[in-house]
Amino acid sequence: MNENQKGALAAKKHQIQLRIRVDDFIDRHLLNWLEIYETILSCNIDYELVQLANVAEEEIIFWEKALAKAPFNTYNFDTKNLNTDEEKSISGILYDIYPSTYPLRFMPSDILPYLISDKAEEIITDFAQQLGLSLNQEVYLMYLYYTPIVKLKLKDIIAYAPQLYDFPMEDILIAATSFDWIIFRSMEDEWRFCRRTTKLS
Repeated sequence: MNENQKGALAAKKHQIQLRIRVDDFIDRHLLNWLEIYETILSCNIDYELVQLANVAEEEIIFWEKALAKAPFNTYNFDTKNLNTDEEKSISGILYDIYPSTYPLRFMPSDILPYLISDKAEEIITDFAQQLGLSLNQEVYLMYLYYTPIVKLKLKDIIAYAPQLYDFPMEDILIAATSFDWIIFRSMEDEWRFCRRTTKLS
């Protein structure tokens, strides 16, 4: 085997590895999110899909192929929602500003807030009042195991909280688009709200 053949073989092997990596990532971090997305769609509220995933440039062609196949092709996802700039990774910014206080899972604060209710809509409304928030502002809604990030109004999250929070096995986070504050519910049904203490550089 000459050098050209070795190079071609190595390139083909790399492409296969990329495809496997993308397919595995999609299976773990996007496929089951579709149930959540269907819930958002069923609420018939205004929203924007801000980021679908953070990917490497060389992976995009495999994302295009995957999104063109069932079940993703029915949603017309745009590869423009694939972020290739690490500095613009919304989840990356989140974890930089709110590092976890727990070693093995995400928990943004050690402070246990008083819960006025066991209903998500009432808890979020109370936290929003304590934070002095406008319910009309647009916020990020994130299900942390999955990579897609949706932007919608806080008032709509509250109005449809029974549906949007009907995923007990998910860590769910609402964040200001400036990341000035967050409201978090863990899969263990632990609630937190806090403001950031550091500024974006």
